[in-house]
Amino acid sequence: MIERLILTTEDTIIRPNSLPSYIVNSETATYDGATQMEHFLIEEQDLKTVMERVEKWMIKRAYKECNSTYEMAKYLGISQPSVIRKLKKYKKSLPPKGE
Repeated sequence: MIERLILTTEDTIIRPNSLPSYIVNSETATYDGATQMEHFLIEEQDLKTVMERVEKWMIKRAYKECNSTYEMAKYLGISQPSVIRKLKKYKKSLPPKGE
C-alpha cells in the first residue's frame, strides 16, 4: 500500500487524506492528533524501515481482528502463505490471541 501511495500521491508528503478510509479511523488517532500512519511517515527514516513498521502494524491489526490466516489474507489483500510468513517474521511482537 505504501509503495502504491508513493507512486500515486501527487503531494510530496503522504497525508491521512491520501490513505484509504479503512486505514484512517478513530482507532489510529494517536500522537497529539496525528494518525499513527502519519507518525510512521513523519519520522526521518529510510523507506525500508517505514515499510516494515507499517507492515508490522497492519499484521498486528489483522491478527486482532481476524480468526484465521485465511481471514487475515482477505483483510490484508495478500495470499494466505504470505500471511504465514509475515506472522513468523513478527511473532515476537504479537500479543497472545484473545488480548
